[in-house]
Amino acid sequence: MPKFSRLNWPLYCYFKDLNQDSKQHSFTFFNKGKTRDVIPVYESLLSKLKHLSSIPILELAEVGKTAAFETLPYSNFNEHLQHLFHASGIPRDAKLTVFRFHNQQFRMICSSNDNVFYIIAFDFNFSAYDHGC
Repeated sequence: MPKFSRLNWPLYCYFKDLNQDSKQHSFTFFNKGKTRDVIPVYESLLSKLKHLSSIPILELAEVGKTAAFETLPYSNFNEHLQHLFHASGIPRDAKLTVFRFHNQQFRMICSSNDNVFYIIAFDFNFSAYDHGC
């Protein structure tokens, strides 16, 4: 009989939009852009969520950054986002997971607990953290 582990469970995504005031770091981006520009980004985000929800965590961990995914320390994010993370109860020693989407142009920032990812912010303009550009 096979062993079951949380690493073989699918990922689950929940939304916790911490940063509603900033178009560049929240779902507000989708409401304030031109429809023709926003729809492809929205569709790409939904596609990424569908993909992430269909694979086990173990598989995600094996592909890492090559699959448009990386883990960053809390301290790598800008002060504004760190303040929002802290206010929402995310510990300062947390590592946050960043998923790239829309041809790797944009980032979805998540906190996690076991196999549940909480979408807490977005990076639509490369200002959430130093991208090393």
